[in-house]
Amino acid sequence: MLRAVRNLDSHGLIDGTRTSQLDYPLHVYLTGAGRICVDDFEGDVDVWLAGQRGHVDQSVSIGSATNVAAHSQNVYQVAASVDVQAVAAAA
Repeated sequence: MLRAVRNLDSHGLIDGTRTSQLDYPLHVYLTGAGRICVDDFEGDVDVWLAGQRGHVDQSVSIGSATNVAAHSQNVYQVAASVDVQAVAAAA
């Protein structure tokens, strides 16, 4: 179990209470990345790690509005009114 805790901790998937005597957390909880690994990758750390390679967070600006999707996949947004010419010019 200690090996699993150290592995998850080294990838930033868990965190928790630490002491100066130990190199791993004692009482652990999932980090945001840990929740993504569990929810989106069914807890498979190897598949989650493969998904992190080449991953890019993207910020999209249209006019004065900015929308950010951080650490997300398959994000959809519906806009009520979009200036198609502005979007085409930005692309």
